[in-house]
Amino acid sequence: MTQVWAVHVLKDAGATFAEAVFPDQRRAEAYAGTRSSDIGVRGTAVTRFTVGELGTRSTISWFVDGAACDGRVLAARSRAKVVAE
Repeated sequence: MTQVWAVHVLKDAGATFAEAVFPDQRRAEAYAGTRSSDIGVRGTAVTRFTVGELGTRSTISWFVDGAACDGRVLAARSRAKVVAE
């Protein structure tokens, strides 16, 4: 089976969605890093999964303001922004 990497975007409205799927981790992380610094984006995450196999999805990296970070940073940023709104 084929492994792919998906970039998920967390927007200001609190919605998270998969925005793009890539054939390799390097390209997915490059896109996620760039996209995480766009206006209206709180952060991004990259997940890896195997096409056609349930239970293979795992988050492997997170980005905020163009830099890689721990996923807890993105979660805390999301909660803080929601409380402030």
